[in-house]
Parts: sequence; C-alpha cells; structure tokens
Amino acid sequence: MIGAAIIVGSFSYKGFQLYTQQLLGEILMDLVKKETDSLYTISYDQVRFNVFSNRLSITNFSLNIDSSARASQDSMLIDYRTFYQ
Repeated sequence: MIGAAIIVGSFSYKGFQLYTQQLLGEILMDLVKKETDSLYTISYDQVRFNVFSNRLSITNFSLNIDSSARASQDSMLIDYRTFYQ
C-alpha cells in the first residue's frame, strides 16, 4: 500500500512539474510578445518553478528581435540603439 502511494505520488508530482513548465513557458512567451508589441521573441530549453523555494529557473534563455516584425517596422523611424539582443 505504501509503495503504491509512493508511485502514485511521484507520477502526480512529475505530471504537475510538466504542466507548470508548459504553462509558465506559454505565459512568458505571451508576456514578452504583449509587452514588446511583438517585436521580441524568446526561446529557452527549460523553465522550472520550485514551489517550495518560490524560485523560477530558465535554462538557455534567449531574447531576440523577431525578424518579420523588424522588417515591417524598418520603414518607421526607430532608434536601434534601444534594441536588446
């Protein structure tokens, strides 16, 4: 009985981790897209949130200018010194 509870608990915890990773990734992508008017996109390998320490970890995070958005805004007067990459 205890073994079954441990197995069920570990699968539940792993499922919770996978769900939160996917949800946090989508939230981060939407936030960057919204706050930068679709000028920037992000990429990463993995995002994790530790419930016990309230710590968010992102591995291989990259912030890039979306080339299609940049091409459409090239006709506008833009100060490219304010861009980040």
